[in-house]
Amino acid sequence: MLKAENLTIKFGKKTALDNVSFVLSSPGIVGLVGNNGAGKTTLINTIMGYYKPTSGRMMYNKYNTFNNVVSSNSIIIIDEKLGHDYMLSLEGNAKKIASVRTDFQINRFYEYMEIYGLSKKQYYTRLSKGMKNQFNICIGLAFDKEIYVLDEPVSGLDESARDKFYAMLNREFCRNPKTYIVSTHLFAEIQNITSDVIILRDGKCVYFGATDDLAGRFITVGGASACVDGLCSGRNVYNRESIMNITSILIDNNLSRLEKKYIEENALIVMPSTANESCKVLCNNDIEMPKKAEEKENTERDDIMSTEE
Repeated sequence: MLKAENLTIKFGKKTALDNVSFVLSSPGIVGLVGNNGAGKTTLINTIMGYYKPTSGRMMYNKYNTFNNVVSSNSIIIIDEKLGHDYMLSLEGNAKKIASVRTDFQINRFYEYMEIYGLSKKQYYTRLSKGMKNQFNICIGLAFDKEIYVLDEPVSGLDESARDKFYAMLNREFCRNPKTYIVSTHLFAEIQNITSDVIILRDGKCVYFGATDDLAGRFITVGGASACVDGLCSGRNVYNRESIMNITSILIDNNLSRLEKKYIEENALIVMPSTANESCKVLCNNDIEMPKKAEEKENTERDDIMSTEE
């Protein structure tokens, strides 16, 4: 189990992570999504035990991850910083690791190398950026760990190599059901293989839950501009587009009783957001997210609409 509990990380006056909480209690492929500067790298470094929380906790089972041998032996980060001996071939590097690490499965390494079409005789220094990334993935996934953290694993890969990676990761999870945390700012690429997603924005966790539950979190309401405008009172409007006298707005999917009646009476069209559209809204730094008070807000909007009627 991996658990963040009111986790806050500060560097001087800058807050990199702000009261972040989530629990990963069962195996799965988990997306870690956010724009640049959202806090993904800080969270990853805290999971790996490199950073000591300013407040709150990051726990692996019953252990704090900071400088902890148990958690560091159970979690691996797969990125461009994996150490390699540049004087050895790719196969030579793998054999060197296998000679000193009992948790490294070299046959699995060979399998991944074949999938990517990498030559065992090549040298790391002669690889392109994308091929280096592929090699790092082959090395990292060949370890037998409980948690795999993949930091921007498809960076520098072409479309074909990206597809191979996601197919390989999905197959690896089916064969070896552990926890795989995939960091990315491209949610659309991972939504079909992830069971859950953590969305960070400005250091805050704005969403943690099932990937499928993101779909329909927001709705687009469209129709005659005057009628659509009548729905905006007391609401957070995340996007608004108008053409001639037709307007569409993007709002939370928490319509009150009178709002539903209003939509029906004015023949407005309602479309639920896709998971990708919801993720874009949640990641957008220019959009102020509301605090949770849905029941009270619904009552207040009903009061507003009753007054307008």
